[in-house]
This record gives sequence, structure tokens and C-alpha cells, in this order.
Amino acid sequence: PSQNRSDHCRFIYSPNHTPLVTMVIPTTIRKNDTVTVTGERFGDNSVVWFGEVECSVQVVSSTEITCVAGSGMAGRKQVMVRDEKGLANASSVVVDYSVGVDTVNPMSGGLGGGLLVTLAGSGFSSSTSCSGASAESMKIVVWIGSEECQIVSASSTHISCRTPAHPSSVAESVNVTVQVTCCDDSCSFEDVISDGFTYTNSMTTEVIAITPNMGSAGGGDLVTITGMNFLIMDRNVSVKVSLYLVFNNPRVG
Repeated sequence: PSQNRSDHCRFIYSPNHTPLVTMVIPTTIRKNDTVTVTGERFGDNSVVWFGEVECSVQVVSSTEITCVAGSGMAGRKQVMVRDEKGLANASSVVVDYSVGVDTVNPMSGGLGGGLLVTLAGSGFSSSTSCSGASAESMKIVVWIGSEECQIVSASSTHISCRTPAHPSSVAESVNVTVQVTCCDDSCSFEDVISDGFTYTNSMTTEVIAITPNMGSAGGGDLVTITGMNFLIMDRNVSVKVSLYLVFNNPRVG
């Protein structure tokens, strides 16, 4: 007699076999933070992701996972847990992955600014503007003291920018601040290194005299510039001369 095989071809979705995420502590994290994911029915081979950020699993039980957050871009991240039974139910559980600054190099420069510094850390964005970007995009701004540091290049782990001129003529240490903001204004993250950069007189280039101080509009004159600290830190030296014309008008009458 023929046998009905339809029962052997069915797949049953069962809540009893579905991992469930109920809570994450802490809810705001940075790279290398230890995170505890609480829930039910976690398998021994569970892996954890916060959006695109992998969290390296250290300890697993059926109700709790301890992991260490990896590197990624700042933002609000969906919590995802997968084990041998599949993806966990965690649709309402999110974490805020924040920005973190580890180092600033170099840590000092002249009062006039223009020094290229590199910040290393995590949670950075490669975008410096929201113009033409999607609502989910992020933008990044770096502040040296109260002035913006002009970004030259950026990735999720490194930022290079040129220091602004110090608004004061007094040498001092100032905070370094990195801000990452959602383009739809739904989130904002920042990290501050207190006294992370020092403006110093000893590293400030100073022009004392230019000889001769007048020449032909056609150019070609040899000019000597006298001053201090032109070759600090083996930087390339360039000179820009703005055009300033002086007319000697003949006497009339």
C-alpha cells in the first residue's frame, strides 16, 4: 500500500527551540568593553553581534553570555545571537556603540596650528558631512580645545586632522574631543581626552624679518626669511608670499 510522506517533509518553528535575548548590560558600550547578554535557551556554540560589530564570546550558559566588544562604527546596534538552533529572538534589544579615543599622536605642537595629528580609537566614522548622505549615516567632528581640527582622512579606527591655530598666545594643554552624530539627529556620541594636546611656544614657528622686504612684481628676487623653529619635527617647510602692489604715482602739475 502507498504511504503518505507529507509528515516527513514538514518543518516546525518552535518557540521552545528559539533562543531569546531579554537584556544587555551595559547598554552603551565601546571597543573592548565586557558585555553581558541575558536571555533563555542559549546554546554552547552561541555567537554574538551588535550590528556589524562582533562580540567575542568568553562564557556561555543557557541564560547568560559574556563577551568582549570588537571594533566598529558608532551608532545604535541591533543585538544578534546565533547558536546551533538559529537566530535568537531579540528584535527589541539594542545597544549604543559609542566612540572611544585611545591615543593622539603627536601630543604637542605650535600655537600657529597646521600640524597633522592622528587619533587612534574606535567607533569613528569615515564621513565628515551629512550633505547628500542617508538618514542612517553618521558624521564626525574633531575639536582641539574649542576649535575644530580639519579632518584630512578618517576610518572607523583612525582620524588624521590638522590642528587649528590656538586662539590664545599663551601655551597650554587643551582637551581633544571626538563627536560622532547621526545625520537624522537620532543619536550623538563623544569621547574626550582631557589635556590631550599641548600648544607650546618652543614648537611655534616665528618669523622675525624678511630681507629684502620689497621686490619686483615679476618675481625672481632672492628673499631671506629669518626666524625661529622652522625645522621642528623635520616638517617640510613651505613659504607663501601674497601679492601686495605699491604704485609710485608721478607728481601732477
